[in-house]
Amino acid sequence: MDDTSYCAQLREAVRVEDWDTVEALEARHLTRIEMTEGAAWHRALSQAPDDWLRERPVLAFVSTMSLASGGGFNVPDPEPFERLIGWVEAQQNPPVRARLFAEVGLLQYQKMIGNYGEMSATIDRMEVLLDETTDYRSLGDLTPVLFLPMAIGALILGDAARARGFLGEARRRGAKAGPHPILPHVQNYLALVYALEGDFGAAREYAADWVGRVEAPVGSLPAVYQGDAVMIAALLAMGDLDRARTDAAIASIPSTVEGDDLWWVAAHVRARRALLWGDRIVAARSLERLLAENAALAGAGTLVHTLLATDLSDLYQYAGDLFAASRSLENVHNLDPSSSTSRARLALLHGDIHAVREQLPVESGPRGYQSTAPAEWLALRARAERLDGDDARANDLAVTAARSALVHGSRMAVIEADPKSGDMMLDAWGSPAIDAAQCMILQQPAILTAREEEVLGLLHETGSAQQIATALFLSVSTVKTHLRAVYRKLGVRSREEALVKAAGVANPAR
Repeated sequence: MDDTSYCAQLREAVRVEDWDTVEALEARHLTRIEMTEGAAWHRALSQAPDDWLRERPVLAFVSTMSLASGGGFNVPDPEPFERLIGWVEAQQNPPVRARLFAEVGLLQYQKMIGNYGEMSATIDRMEVLLDETTDYRSLGDLTPVLFLPMAIGALILGDAARARGFLGEARRRGAKAGPHPILPHVQNYLALVYALEGDFGAAREYAADWVGRVEAPVGSLPAVYQGDAVMIAALLAMGDLDRARTDAAIASIPSTVEGDDLWWVAAHVRARRALLWGDRIVAARSLERLLAENAALAGAGTLVHTLLATDLSDLYQYAGDLFAASRSLENVHNLDPSSSTSRARLALLHGDIHAVREQLPVESGPRGYQSTAPAEWLALRARAERLDGDDARANDLAVTAARSALVHGSRMAVIEADPKSGDMMLDAWGSPAIDAAQCMILQQPAILTAREEEVLGLLHETGSAQQIATALFLSVSTVKTHLRAVYRKLGVRSREEALVKAAGVANPAR
């Protein structure tokens, strides 16, 4: 029997008020029906007798969960949820199904308010319940679906490996269910995890053919899942440095994503797009506001905070505001690939090549992520070595970066390279799909112009804006404008700080 037949059975059972059949269908085919017909359970159970539903707290909770499925942050109606929790706690040996529903409701609530410490414990309890239960029949077709909120929770907490593990288990158990309709969506979430880790090659292997197209009815679980999947299309397009595809994917991100568990991925996608082809200052300020508005949901130590704070720093780095870029990374302590790249680039812009070498080892990848150094690390190291005068080493690293980029399926590493290394990488790829002119816009973050260097040099010699103006035949107002630009680009606030950093300014554009 196909899934549409189960929906027809549910509608008929409701029509004749056969509530025992409704209960039996929920126990065996809950998610198949919900995946086929959005909010089906809410519509059906809203017609059930109040007394009958009150005696079945799991079903009452299912009704509200179904209604909230299209809203992401929407927490189920607290009354049925609290009643379910109270009922579970009152039982000497409550059914595993009821306990898992209670934990799912709790997990969603914790995600909504940013209670990440408790969320980790909830995920642990769910994992134990699913590992230890032998009553698979009572779980019906629910089991694979339960791993999705667990995986998203683990991802938010910054444990991508655990998220992949949960999704792998969802695939394994879903395949046993003959096959389960959740499987294509599980693969898409796997693709999303890999893309966020920088492994676009693996992401492409898992992404479904229809990724990037939202066709399911609004409010249904497939619509939620497909909405999240659109962001994979945007990330993969950026990995190819394809502006048109990126813009098309971003334009098709549904508004519901802004309010679901992965709102921060949508923000990340838009920030990276601005970094590549947009107004970085405008994007940085918009991202700052978003972080301030969602401070509780972007706590330090979470992937949400790490990713968005890194995006913010990158935007400011390429806009030339190194002080704001440094400030953005102050509470980022995770050593993930993107934040490590950002810190190393910032060090390079301050002329600290030794710090770049320390932060970006080329012999191995970041712990818990790739086993080899990411292409971005290699390209940035090539840039540092060339600045240090070691062209041979830089050339070797550029070749290795090009190979790594092909393995991991992303060509964004070229934006970290110096012009010569970038040309070598583009030649190695030999792909006409890459617009070299667009790539080059990122190769040189805003560093000191020739005039700004003159002003900085005279600042050391004279210290007076009037004297600098006289020496350069400029107005005092123009000199002060140049000095403000120098301070901003060096990430300092005073003449003394500017002079300390002056010796470390790297200007590969000259």
